[in-house]
Amino acid sequence: MFLNVWLFLILVLAQNESSKVSSPSIKKKSTSSHSAKKPSQRVPKNCEEVQNSGHNTSGIYKIQPKSSPKPFEAFCDMKNRDGGWTYFFNRFDGSVSFDRGWKDYKKGFGNLSGEFWLGLTHLHELTADGKYQLLVELEDWDKVKAYAHYNEFAIGSEKEGFSLKVLKHHSGDVEDSLMHSVGAKFSTKDKSHDEGTRINCVERYRSAWWFKKCMLALLTGKYMKGKVTFHEMIKPMYWGSFHGNEYSLKKAKMMVKPISKSYLQFIQTSDALKKHAYFLASKH
Repeated sequence: MFLNVWLFLILVLAQNESSKVSSPSIKKKSTSSHSAKKPSQRVPKNCEEVQNSGHNTSGIYKIQPKSSPKPFEAFCDMKNRDGGWTYFFNRFDGSVSFDRGWKDYKKGFGNLSGEFWLGLTHLHELTADGKYQLLVELEDWDKVKAYAHYNEFAIGSEKEGFSLKVLKHHSGDVEDSLMHSVGAKFSTKDKSHDEGTRINCVERYRSAWWFKKCMLALLTGKYMKGKVTFHEMIKPMYWGSFHGNEYSLKKAKMMVKPISKSYLQFIQTSDALKKHAYFLASKH
């Protein structure tokens, strides 16, 4: 009997030791579940979100608007007019040819650190993601700078021909030269959408733009220096209200940025007051 009791005690001790050995494996599983990789942080939708995340240096960053299937790189200006601007067009030395076809203008071309066109697809993705404003900056060969600002700007999808869908509320130190093209689809040398004129504006001006009975500005025109001769005047990089169409500019930039909610409310209120004023005036 003493032997049986002794064997029973040995069996109990063995079971206790076994439970002690097996317990660390449970902790290991638990630890491994906590050490699993955290999901990656959301990519900013635009350069303003990049700035709000703490980046205050102008440069190239990855962004991803809501409708974009994957992130892409863009040049962000963090200093100009409170920063947060996403460039989609930049020219300053003529190193990149803008005499290109639909495919290039759709996907983008050039170098984000130099001259480039971001791409109509990305521009649509940006401006379809809420309300956006447009800033156009110009410079002539005497280093005189000018700008045109539009409080609302959007372009359509590829099915809509990347049309200049929305462009409102101009301000700046040069007069508007872009609203003429509102509603026009984008045209390139191999895909013309210009309507209402006998002249093929794409062939005549050898460039790509929102042609609508031609245009009043052509920032994608041929890069030349200053005053051009008559036979060249049909193709320079120009903004009609800034030296006219016989002068090729030195620099041109186009960039977009979301409109703040407070500013959007201000615009909507102003529009409502204007409509009410027109209504009252029509009654007298």
